[in-house]
Amino acid sequence: MLFPKTVFVENTTIDDQMLKIATELMEATVALDDPAENYESVAIELWDVIQAVETALRILEKQYGVNVNIVRQYVYEKNRSRKYYKEG
Repeated sequence: MLFPKTVFVENTTIDDQMLKIATELMEATVALDDPAENYESVAIELWDVIQAVETALRILEKQYGVNVNIVRQYVYEKNRSRKYYKEG
């Protein structure tokens, strides 16, 4: 993971965290529509999305016993077989 564990992992429901992800994604979309075209703001909001997603993964791991490393490997292999990644 890219960030330290947040304080929300222990007590936030996965449903609430999914709403947080949607909110952060909307903020990134709004930043992109900003006429000032401040792409740094877009990048900041996208990092907020990543932080929220990481928190959701940790909630799934802590509260529901999901092995997120196995799931990550599955997704990697799935996307590799679809040739989403550049080789080399």
